[in-house]
Amino acid sequence: MTNETKLENGRTLHSKKISHDVVLRKTIYLLSFMCLVVAVHAQENNPILSKKELMDIASRMKNNERNLVNIEVDSEVWMEERLGNSDPWQRTPIYVSSTAILSGLPNSKIRVDVHKEVEKWQDGAKPYADKSYSVGFDGQYGKTIYSYSRPDEEKRVMSKGEITPGVPSRLRGGSLKAFTGRAFSTHFCLESEGYTFSQLFKWATDPNTKADSSFTFSRDLFYEVECIKISTKKDPGESWWLDPNRDYSLLGYKFTGYYENGDKRIVTFARVTNLEKAAKGIWWPKEVIVESDPDKPGQPYKRMIYKATGVRVNRPDFNEEVYNITFPKGCIVDDKVKGVQYEVGKE
Repeated sequence: MTNETKLENGRTLHSKKISHDVVLRKTIYLLSFMCLVVAVHAQENNPILSKKELMDIASRMKNNERNLVNIEVDSEVWMEERLGNSDPWQRTPIYVSSTAILSGLPNSKIRVDVHKEVEKWQDGAKPYADKSYSVGFDGQYGKTIYSYSRPDEEKRVMSKGEITPGVPSRLRGGSLKAFTGRAFSTHFCLESEGYTFSQLFKWATDPNTKADSSFTFSRDLFYEVECIKISTKKDPGESWWLDPNRDYSLLGYKFTGYYENGDKRIVTFARVTNLEKAAKGIWWPKEVIVESDPDKPGQPYKRMIYKATGVRVNRPDFNEEVYNITFPKGCIVDDKVKGVQYEVGKE
């Protein structure tokens, strides 16, 4: 091989190396540019709200909250199950019919009359039982009265009452919140946390609170509706979707968790499919679908259907004595405030 040939081959190899380096740099630049475009596009599709927007929303929601003085809601709930994710839903015997009477202030006076609740209480030939009860909080004490009807030959009806300091645990529980629609109302759904959405939006602008570090506030599509999305930053977490065109009413809620094997599961996914404007700035969920993954792998999927059959707001003839539940004669009352038990009507 001549020296000229060696020189030419060297130039060719060097030229190929330069071309390879150029292509590699261009590829890296192009990929970086594409990632930047994707990131910007994601920000445009799901932009984080500014502090000015948060303050404006907080002010609007606070004004709307003042419009609610009292509300009375009749509702029905039934449960459905299915074994597979693609199987049809099958209705179960579990059913609840109730009337909720609420003060306009969250965590304030409330009364719920459960006219009928069919629940599973044991296994066997007759696993379901009917019960009815009333539970209320008059601003100082909680009162509960239960009436049980067991599926035996005598159809026995038993009544017992309870007086407790503060809000009864049954009112704080998630089941009764869902059965009455409070869990899907922007006005009441955060009351167990001790604050409202308007306070949460306001706290997000205050550097002295942890709201900004615990939640993200953005815009997002929820079933093709442009919403304000609030999400917790922790995992597993929660998300809420509020509709700004309907006074920031709650349209969706999602709570995720994990199975013991580490697989993620949807603990609760609620979708409000029908809203009714009850007063200026106040909307009430008329129909809600709540779905959840099995509690354990192999168990059925569950779905709750909620329907509000009657909504009455700011009644001028409203009497606050309704929050004070009275016990009928013969009722056995456990007074946990005074530490005594007695039978009504018996000396």
